[in-house]
Amino acid sequence: MGLRRRPGHAARIVPNPITPPPTQSHSAKGSMIFAEGRVFSVPAARVGQVVDTTGAGDLYAAGFLQALTRGDPLARCGRIASLAAAEAISHYGARPEADLKQLVREKLG
Repeated sequence: MGLRRRPGHAARIVPNPITPPPTQSHSAKGSMIFAEGRVFSVPAARVGQVVDTTGAGDLYAAGFLQALTRGDPLARCGRIASLAAAEAISHYGARPEADLKQLVREKLG
């Protein structure tokens, strides 16, 4: 019998599933994370000039999920996500041009 007939089975075979909390972006005004019965407001990371917004949401999600799976506090997850998105919009194209790990170390420690 496959997972189609027993969808609850998937929840039992996946150890410690992580469901990321909902987030909401407000572009230059930052973002919000809804979790633990609270709303975490995350300021937008500063960027010299917005060049191309392609990939900003993807990099926000990637930064957030990477920090979340590492066990970082939600506020830090949001700041890392914001830095990743800011890097994406500072140049043409969706791929990061900067080393994101180094960027996080420089900006957040």
